[in-house]
Amino acid sequence: MTTKTNIGQELYVIAEIGVNHGGSIKLAKELIDLAKKGGAHAAKFQSYKAHKIAAKDSPAYWDTSKEPTESQFELFKKFDSFGPKDYEELAAYCKEVGIDFLSTPFDLEAVDFLNPLQRLIKVASADITNFPLLRKVAASRKPIILSTGCSTIEEIRSAVSELTNYGATDI
Repeated sequence: MTTKTNIGQELYVIAEIGVNHGGSIKLAKELIDLAKKGGAHAAKFQSYKAHKIAAKDSPAYWDTSKEPTESQFELFKKFDSFGPKDYEELAAYCKEVGIDFLSTPFDLEAVDFLNPLQRLIKVASADITNFPLLRKVAASRKPIILSTGCSTIEEIRSAVSELTNYGATDI
């Protein structure tokens, strides 16, 4: 199931910035600079909109004494302020400083606007059974990093099968 990627090296270090920029382009660029300084090959963000990934009444699954937000929707909403233009700016900045730009798409629209900005696509483990997303990612014909998290072997096999059936050749 695993192949050597064509991204240029056997070891590929990804700095997980995620949403730790708190909605600030300035902070996101500082984190990119730190990733580059630390020797990472890529700086990775997360591209989602709360209303596409959580129901408004979805309860918290975390320790609310440390993070007081009471619903998944409200927590995700805190960090979904970036749009396509912001990611274009961050991708251009990554190119300027000499580090790959990556952002995990969490919906079909995100796959579309991120596709031209990155040379590979990382799929979140939470989306390993999201076949519409997997099909869209596979159609990009780009290398794919498939996170497996707490997935079962059967879920991993099904995801790899779906990806390959829809055109992925480098997973």
